[in-house]
Amino acid sequence: MNTLLKAVNPKDSILLYDFYQKIPANECGFKNDAYNISKDEFVKYLQKKYDSSQGINLKPNRVPSTEFILYINNIPVGIGRVRHYLTEELLNHAGHISFAIAPEFRGQCYATILLKSLLEQAKMLNLSKVLLTCNENNVGSYKTIEKNGGKLDRIHSGERFYWIDLA
Repeated sequence: MNTLLKAVNPKDSILLYDFYQKIPANECGFKNDAYNISKDEFVKYLQKKYDSSQGINLKPNRVPSTEFILYINNIPVGIGRVRHYLTEELLNHAGHISFAIAPEFRGQCYATILLKSLLEQAKMLNLSKVLLTCNENNVGSYKTIEKNGGKLDRIHSGERFYWIDLA
């Protein structure tokens, strides 16, 4: 099995548009703002994501964030995001890392591969530990987080909060 984690780039819009339409707009806490937008809007979306990874044109109270695609045998199967640092809001809600696997590829351990790869990216940002959250009832996500070293910190308002030590 050939795996590749690649940061999104506006040049990849033609290749990725159909894939992004497979990830629901808001499922189990993962938000996909590219769902059900036009191809022209999608090019702008990817440019915005690329700019965010560079810290360019960030809205107030936003942090740099890099969006990645996991490819298995050259087929995109999942999306992951790594926020470069946390604000108070992110500390109490979304954390450093979020991820989603397209429905047709679930149940094949790709989430574990994706999260492991995202943790490597977080290390390259010199993060010593990362926070991940998931819906309290999202068994697939919390088992993936735990499999990758996640230690449950708390459950609050329907969300599970995990820390993973990267040292």
